[in-house]
Amino acid sequence: MFGNPWDALLAACQGASTAVIAAPYIKLGALTKTLDALRCDAAIEVFTRWNPEDILSGVSDLECRALVVERGGRFRLHNRLHAKYFRFGQSMLVGSANLTASGLSYAHRGNLEILCEPGSGFDANEFERTLRQESRDVTDAEFLQMAAIRRNQPRYAR
Repeated sequence: MFGNPWDALLAACQGASTAVIAAPYIKLGALTKTLDALRCDAAIEVFTRWNPEDILSGVSDLECRALVVERGGRFRLHNRLHAKYFRFGQSMLVGSANLTASGLSYAHRGNLEILCEPGSGFDANEFERTLRQESRDVTDAEFLQMAAIRRNQPRYAR
């Protein structure tokens, strides 16, 4: 059965005590809805690409970092990230869906996306180990630089 990615994500994260989220594009609304479904004391790690073009085009929101940090989580960058990977406790989903309203298909005319449990050949531990080794935390200085880039570019669509 083909299902809605948002329904799959919400079912997987409901009440989880840990979350590992990896997606090149992350919007504040989708991240907020996802984190709200977790336990309030959940351990959270978020990985995204967050290059200046993504911020300027509006496909990712700078405000996501503050949301994650306020919840005691880590917000990390991986400049080659293309994977869409979500682990909530022992539940895992992989696919094509970014953490956006369009990607999760809860927006009007959402994208046609896939989000499903990985097959038996997928090594989640190895994927997460590589993700952590190849990523870095966003520094305050870097965040301020991205905010300045966005603020000074009139083409940014809010």
